[in-house]
Amino acid sequence: MSNKNKRAILKQLTKDRLKFKIIATLLCISLAFNGYFIFEWVQKKQGGSLSQMGPGEKVPNFLKLNVPVSCENNQIEQQQLPHCPKGERLTLLPRFYPIHSLFIGYEKGIDQTGLFQTTLNLVNNMKPRIPLMVMVPRQQMEQAVAELDPYLNDKNKDLVRLLYTPSQYTVWAQDYFKPAIDVKTGKLNIFDLPYDNNYGEHIPTAIALACNANLIGQASIAGKGDAVPSGNFGGNIEPLTDGLVVIGDSMSESQKKILRSELNQKLIEI
Repeated sequence: MSNKNKRAILKQLTKDRLKFKIIATLLCISLAFNGYFIFEWVQKKQGGSLSQMGPGEKVPNFLKLNVPVSCENNQIEQQQLPHCPKGERLTLLPRFYPIHSLFIGYEKGIDQTGLFQTTLNLVNNMKPRIPLMVMVPRQQMEQAVAELDPYLNDKNKDLVRLLYTPSQYTVWAQDYFKPAIDVKTGKLNIFDLPYDNNYGEHIPTAIALACNANLIGQASIAGKGDAVPSGNFGGNIEPLTDGLVVIGDSMSESQKKILRSELNQKLIEI
């Protein structure tokens, strides 16, 4: 074989090797990209995505920010309910009615006390299961997501709903507002109750907006700067039956007037 032919064959082999290296490199890059997207797809199917996970997190991010929140429970069936009370106005439902939703106030470290976990287990084991409405003070939403999200999974992720509230402090659900039902329409109504030092004056409004509920304005307190009587708080208002609500004798007259005008039930003061 002549030297000319040898050089031509060697040149062709060099070209073939170069083509093989280029093709192999492109194939490796393609496999790497496809592998990443397949892994992302699997992660999404399992309930989470790599892009949703923070540094060091090993769980999907189930809690979402800035999404519409529903306070209703569509799992409650009509045949499970007692006969609805009759009347033309509002009713504070007594304890023998099924719970439609549970409101709880968030504060930093709530997962360390076991309160959130215990409450989540409670609503998760109820039949039908009920939504857990977590009311979060302003500027603490990211902290709330970081603390609560690790306790959620595919089974219970739809139970927990975060409500942003314009408060700097823990929201005490029993004190700030009182939920009532319009017996004619079944619509949720919220009594806005006066609270001490203006800590929670805008919270009932925010909850009513988030839950698409009607808001009953709070009682006016005579004298600017006067302390709000603790008897006006929701813990001092307890329905016993469809027709009877017990209140304490420390409630202001203006608050009693609003309750009498809005409720079907009779007020008994003790």
